[in-house]
Amino acid sequence: MNNIDPKTVASFGDEWARFDQSGMTKDEARKVFGEYFAAFPWETLPANAEGFDMGCGSGRWAYWVAPRVGLCTVLTLPVQLMWPGKLCLSMKI
Repeated sequence: MNNIDPKTVASFGDEWARFDQSGMTKDEARKVFGEYFAAFPWETLPANAEGFDMGCGSGRWAYWVAPRVGLCTVLTLPVQLMWPGKLCLSMKI
């Protein structure tokens, strides 16, 4: 592939390392999620809907989406999961 910028690829996860949101309380995270997804029509989803979070990073959105759908699949680069991904993957809903 000729369209890969090595500098961009090397920087994946940098934002999560610098802004990991580990200091955010669960109530703050819930509020931010509510604001970010305010326009999303949750009530129109079918029973057992499936969600997909490509490039989920720390999983901050998937954490709140998962209880609202039947299946929430997440995918991110391993470098992003080396530390920040543990933040949400270990949270209890």
